[in-house]
Amino acid sequence: ALRKDVTGRLWYSCFYNRIQELRQRITKEKSRAKKQKAIGASSADGGKERIKNAEDGLKTFIQEGITLYNFLVDRLQGSLIPSQSQSQTSEASQPYSKGTVPALHKLYIHLGDMHRYS
Repeated sequence: ALRKDVTGRLWYSCFYNRIQELRQRITKEKSRAKKQKAIGASSADGGKERIKNAEDGLKTFIQEGITLYNFLVDRLQGSLIPSQSQSQTSEASQPYSKGTVPALHKLYIHLGDMHRYS
C-alpha cells in the first residue's frame, strides 16, 4: 500500500478533485448572483438557493470523507495496539506492517485537510 501510495491516490482521486470542483461551483454561483444583483434581475432568489445547495453538498461530502478517514485511522491504529485478549496471552502479537505508521501519518494529513475545508 505504501509503495503504491494508496492514501495519496485515495485523497486526490476521490476527495481533492471533487472538493475543488464543488468549491469552484460555489464561487461561480456567487459570481453569477452578484452579477444578477448588479443588473437588477429578479432571479436572485434562485441564485441564493443554488449557492446554498452547492455549499450544503460540499459540507455533506466533506463530512462523509471525514467519517471515512476516521474509520481508516481507527482500523490502522487498531493494528498497532494489541487487543486486551492478545496482551493477556503468551502468544506474540502479530507485527504490524512497516507501512502502517507512514500510512497513518498521511491519513492524518488528509484528515486535517478535510477539516480545513469544512
